[in-house]
Amino acid sequence: MRNETAASPEHPVPGDASTLDLHILEREAVRLADRYRGTFAPIMVEWFVFESYAALAGDAQLRDYLAATAG
Repeated sequence: MRNETAASPEHPVPGDASTLDLHILEREAVRLADRYRGTFAPIMVEWFVFESYAALAGDAQLRDYLAATAG
């Protein structure tokens, strides 16, 4: 479930990212936003999670477990 306080940014994920990967990334973004509440805005945490995934996925030859490294 998405953090309702965050706006909906355009996620910079590769077009072949699976629905499961997106679910995992959204879940981890919410968890990390809660952990860093008061330090970072939820939208910033979400941006970092998705941007990091996109950067790693761009060069990854095997993406099966890439989303699992988000947390």
